[in-house]
Amino acid sequence: MDLKGIKQDEVSFINVIGACSTLEDLAEGERLHQRIVDIYHKQDRVLGTALINLHGKCGNLAQARSLLDSMPSKDVVSWNTMITSYARYGHSKAALELFETMVSSTTSSLRPSSVTYVAVLGACSDSGALTAGRRIHEHILASKAEWELPVGNALISMYGKCGSVEDARLVFTAMREKSLFSWNSMLAAYTQNHQGSAAEAFDLGREMVLHGIKPNEATFVSILYACSHAGRFDEAYVQFVAMESDHGVRPVAEHYGCMVDLFGRLGWLAEAEHAAKNAPKGGDIVSWMSVLGACKIHSDDARAKQVAEKVFQVSRSSLSINN
Repeated sequence: MDLKGIKQDEVSFINVIGACSTLEDLAEGERLHQRIVDIYHKQDRVLGTALINLHGKCGNLAQARSLLDSMPSKDVVSWNTMITSYARYGHSKAALELFETMVSSTTSSLRPSSVTYVAVLGACSDSGALTAGRRIHEHILASKAEWELPVGNALISMYGKCGSVEDARLVFTAMREKSLFSWNSMLAAYTQNHQGSAAEAFDLGREMVLHGIKPNEATFVSILYACSHAGRFDEAYVQFVAMESDHGVRPVAEHYGCMVDLFGRLGWLAEAEHAAKNAPKGGDIVSWMSVLGACKIHSDDARAKQVAEKVFQVSRSSLSINN
């Protein structure tokens, strides 16, 4: 990138940094960073935050953190940018520690924003950090801030992924406004913790439709997954047929995979194989591996041999496409 034709002021630099961030062009971004250092003797907060975002998006987290630590004045966007960068690359512990530093700093009167909470709750979800998630939830309640929809959704998702379905349901019930994502997150919470939760998932799916919420692909993946783990063929059949006929949702590989898994659990191996064959593109490797596993569990050696050949064919086809 030639900077000679670019007006070298703060706004221009921020725009070019943004372009580098979007393209994840770290090499060009570092050249731009050095040019900014040469021109500006005191670090500007807005420029500094833009550079944190650049290095964070490109995975250069050490440099991004160094920039944050060196900033004499930080705003909530600066903190959020670094926390989000940690969370994006799976550094959940670092994201949570930085959040604690942000809210406990005696020199900072900053209040976390919804972006902050969504990022750190996502870090809790990814790492299964239920205790930390509850602590963040308490912080949200103590702030007495009006809950924004993304924060409520993030809490439901966090509690669901951390195994606390009851807490997820309490948050869901308390939300004044719910989106499709809210309903799907609650359904996922039930199905991720399927012991005793299948009936609740079915009830929630029906409640969702009664509230006028149009289900999507993710909705039916959760419902069919619940059917599979509960061994409920009757409910699964009704839902599988209704998803397209009543709701206009065309079944995709994940939906067929749930049916394959259900048939396999019931020992209906011919039906499992048939479902895999009827899936888009003749079934993916996950579905055929599920059929093969069911054949082994139910000691159908002859069918297992045939299915193993199919697994080999699908696997080879997948490799040739990816290469």
